[in-house]
Amino acid sequence: MAEHNQQFKSFQEWVNKASSWLTRRGPNVQAICYDAKGRHCRNGGDFMRARDEDAFPVRWIWPDQVAEMAAKQINE
Repeated sequence: MAEHNQQFKSFQEWVNKASSWLTRRGPNVQAICYDAKGRHCRNGGDFMRARDEDAFPVRWIWPDQVAEMAAKQINE
């Protein structure tokens, strides 16, 4: 699946793929999206800001990945 890299390369890719990629784990699991400047992207306006400010790719993590990522940061 293309979304394994957990990022949208462009605003247009987000428009075309977000509804399928970000709901893959079910309706009760929300991905945490953030732009290339580290800002949380929660809604369409945030993604438009990322587009306008050249802050793509927008990446995401799943809630169950947060602890693992935090542990990696601590160990670096």
